[in-house]
Amino acid sequence: TDTTKMHESIPSNTYPAIKGMIMETGKSYDSYNRNALSRFYTADSVLMMATADHMPATYKSNCSNYSILKNPDKRLSTFKRGRGEILKTLANFPNTRHLLDSINVEVLTNLDSLKVFVMNGYFVELPYKKDKEYTLRYFTRSMTATEDGIIQQFDSIIPVADNHSLYGEYRSQIMRIKAEWQFRLSSGELKKLSVEEVDVVKRFKEFSLMSVADCLEYLSRFGNIEEAMANFTMEKIKV
Repeated sequence: TDTTKMHESIPSNTYPAIKGMIMETGKSYDSYNRNALSRFYTADSVLMMATADHMPATYKSNCSNYSILKNPDKRLSTFKRGRGEILKTLANFPNTRHLLDSINVEVLTNLDSLKVFVMNGYFVELPYKKDKEYTLRYFTRSMTATEDGIIQQFDSIIPVADNHSLYGEYRSQIMRIKAEWQFRLSSGELKKLSVEEVDVVKRFKEFSLMSVADCLEYLSRFGNIEEAMANFTMEKIKV
C-alpha cells in the first residue's frame, strides 16, 4: 500500500495522529505478513467482529453476530483478547488491498490519552491461487486507542454484489491491484517486498524447497514464519 496516497485519500478533517495510525495499520493489514500490526496491540486489546450470514467460514467463525450465534456465552467466546490471539486471527484472513479513495473517517474523540474513531470503505480480497476470484468487501472499523495502543477494535465486513456499481467506479484501482497480485503469484517477484520480507521468503524457500511464488502464498496464511514452518512440517508428516 502506498502510504502517501493513503494519506492524501484520508479526509482533510482527520487529525494527524489518527491519520498516522490509519496509514500504518492499513499498510500492515495489506502486507502478506501482518506481523507489523503487533506494535499496535497490547495484552489488554480486544478485537470483535461481525459479518453477513453468507460470508466465508474464515470470517463467520470469528464473528459475534446475534443472527449467527444466539448464545451470549458463545458470542463472548469469539472476542479475541491480547496481542497474540488478535494477530493469529488476522493472519488467517485473506490477503487484502484497501481501495484508498473509498476510505471515510469520523473522529469521535481526539485527546492525547484517548482517541476514538470510525473508518469505512472497501477492500479487494486477494485469492491464494491465480485462477480464483477477486472479491470486493465493504468494511467498517471502529477503534479506541490510548497511548499504549489499540484497546478495542470492532470490525464489520460484508460482501459486495458482483454487479455492484462500485466495480465500475473503482475499476481502475481493482485492475491495478489484480495485475500486481497476479504478477507476484506467477513470477515470484521479490523486488516489491521489504528487506525483512525478502529475508523471510528466502528462509522459508530454503526450508520448504518451494518456489518463491508458492512461498509467498503459503506464508500469507500464517502470523509468522515459525508457525508456517510448523504447519508445513505437520502436513509432510500426514502425507
